[in-house]
Amino acid sequence: MSEDVRRFPLFRVILFHGAGFLFALSPIVIGGAFGNAEARLGVYPHAALLARCLSSGDIFWNNLNAWGSISAPFGYEFHPFLLFFLLFLKPIIAVHAVTLLYVITAAVCATVFLHREGFSPWTSLFGGTAYAFLLWSWMFELILSVVPSLLIITLLAFQMSNRRPFIALFLATVSLTLLWAGTHVQFAVMACILSWLYLIIHVMREGRWKRAITVGISASVAGFLLALPRIIPLIAHVMLSTRAPLTTMQTVDVNFPLFLFLPRLPFVFPGSHLSYQLVPHMGAFAGACILLALTRLRRLRVLRVLLGIALVPLALSLPGVSSMALALPFVPLLGPPERWLFVSMVALIPVACFGFDTLLQGSKRGVARVIGWLFAGGGIALLCAIVFKAAATGHLSGIPGSRLLFPSLSLVLAGVVFLRFHSRPALAAVLGALSVLLTLFGMTLEWRIPVQALRGTPLFVPSSAEEISHVFAARASLPPSLSRSGHKLYEDSLFYANVNLFSGFALTAANDPTLPARTQMVLDLLGAEPPTSPLYATDTTDVLIGRLRSYEHLLPALGVHWVLSPVPLTGFRTLVLAQVHPVEGDTKMYRYAVRDPKPLAYVLPSVSLAEPGVDDLPDRLKASARRPVIVECRDCRGEVTSSGRGTFTVRAETASQVLVDVTTPEAQWMAVRRIALPGTEVTVDGQPVSFGIVYGVLVAVNVPPGRHTVTVSHSYKTLLKDSLKILRKERCLWFPV
Repeated sequence: MSEDVRRFPLFRVILFHGAGFLFALSPIVIGGAFGNAEARLGVYPHAALLARCLSSGDIFWNNLNAWGSISAPFGYEFHPFLLFFLLFLKPIIAVHAVTLLYVITAAVCATVFLHREGFSPWTSLFGGTAYAFLLWSWMFELILSVVPSLLIITLLAFQMSNRRPFIALFLATVSLTLLWAGTHVQFAVMACILSWLYLIIHVMREGRWKRAITVGISASVAGFLLALPRIIPLIAHVMLSTRAPLTTMQTVDVNFPLFLFLPRLPFVFPGSHLSYQLVPHMGAFAGACILLALTRLRRLRVLRVLLGIALVPLALSLPGVSSMALALPFVPLLGPPERWLFVSMVALIPVACFGFDTLLQGSKRGVARVIGWLFAGGGIALLCAIVFKAAATGHLSGIPGSRLLFPSLSLVLAGVVFLRFHSRPALAAVLGALSVLLTLFGMTLEWRIPVQALRGTPLFVPSSAEEISHVFAARASLPPSLSRSGHKLYEDSLFYANVNLFSGFALTAANDPTLPARTQMVLDLLGAEPPTSPLYATDTTDVLIGRLRSYEHLLPALGVHWVLSPVPLTGFRTLVLAQVHPVEGDTKMYRYAVRDPKPLAYVLPSVSLAEPGVDDLPDRLKASARRPVIVECRDCRGEVTSSGRGTFTVRAETASQVLVDVTTPEAQWMAVRRIALPGTEVTVDGQPVSFGIVYGVLVAVNVPPGRHTVTVSHSYKTLLKDSLKILRKERCLWFPV
């Protein structure tokens, strides 16, 4: 170890990154919350759900909607630090603490990794900061913000695989297990590919392959196998989903190169588009260093390899090439292809480090000066534009809130470092890291909302959690003329009502991007919000109202008590206008009471039995407006009519179990307002029985005469069994869809 390394101890690296990212995230960490819709609809509610169920198996079941679901699409229960922090912190604070921990861990580990790869301590410090910033646009989402830290821990393990194989095997296995179990599958795939690319390069460079390859294969296999309890249900859940395979890929356009220097462009070129789900911004200083490396180190072999890796995702986005990529198995279902730009960004981090080292060497300063003036001039021009715009509109007080203020300061700072501080490594590294942190600080200022705002403004809903609310056609009827305050009231009262754990009521809306086809179809027929069906987005409000009229009998059958609508719903047999709330101007919100909503468990006096099927589900649900009601079950035929007499009393209800005491003079079919998904098990007096599906989503049980205790439960063991049947494409209640 050199003297330079000894003067740069690990605790100083931790202190630097800890203080830096605490500053960058301080608007959120200190008394605020992420105002992003995904955080409000998903992250915080799921953390609150885990906190409520922490000591039970209910953490694997998502009861954020009226009927329940499985939590496999989210995977928050596989985040050990989140579960630990939830023991003594409030859910919102726990999310922020875990986010900060993930970012700092990624920065520290990346600094150590880069230094071991031969970069100077100050270059490594800057590179670690830039690396931890890569997923800035998804910093609030735990299953994404954890990816950089787990990826770099895996790379560190592979880095030491020849010297310390047992420690390397343990670290790599743990990180890969958590990567598959607790992250977005698309990013897990990318992280594994990047890990193996590095391992191959590492083996070729050192010339020793046996230990490193053994560690890599063993850790990869063990990590995947240990994560199967989450992977198997997730894949089975997706197989039941309506999520349409991608048929086109986002192609790279003329805006793309500019994203490297500005997080969001203040302009759009004619004919271009800005719909990237992952904006590939790395901070202005990192962009300047990459530009310097490309101009000065073109013949460096390792740089060519890194650039080749970075260009592959871009090449896959080119017209013609994208269709070939989409022909590969599983690629269309992983998610938006532009997220693969994460691979490019990771590969560009060492390129930025090479550029930073070149800057510090100080020879042939001409190119560096040009880059410095370009960045400083661009930043100053943007600052002037911000000031002039504020002065012209008479809102100078709005300058600190401009979304371009901190990116502009970052550009100026990058240019100043290139022009003035290139000969002082420590100051250049600190200022370069600061330029990255400034951009993140500005983003969190923009994202920040008061914690109270997470609860929305539930003016239009009842306060009772016993009464289910259904939001109809809200986004389809969003008035374009609403002011900013009116728009906020409208959104908080409807779109963010799904944070029912905070607001104290249940909704039919389900925040699940891989929603099963059955559930999605029922929600589409009812015009539910938030919409995830392409059909919903293209239908007019009149069409949605007509469809709701055809299926309004589902509202009481599903236990819905209230319907919220931005348009009047006249002529409905099941709806009674309860209140009209003014929003702004002529915009109103209508609250309707549903006549005779069904309880948690109730009898089905007239039943027609049929084989399960999704394609004809709309016709079956429309026919269920008249008796008999169709119950879907395997190997069932005929009709069953009963008196409907008896008592059906719910004794207890949790996220994973409903107990119903039944007294019936004859065999009868009973509906239980729980979703019939894989993992569902029904027992009568402790003995397992087969069950069916009624109204497309609810559990239906045939109860024999007498006094019985019926239990509808969800267990992870049953979930794994059912999921394996689906993966093997066995004939079961849910498959084929």
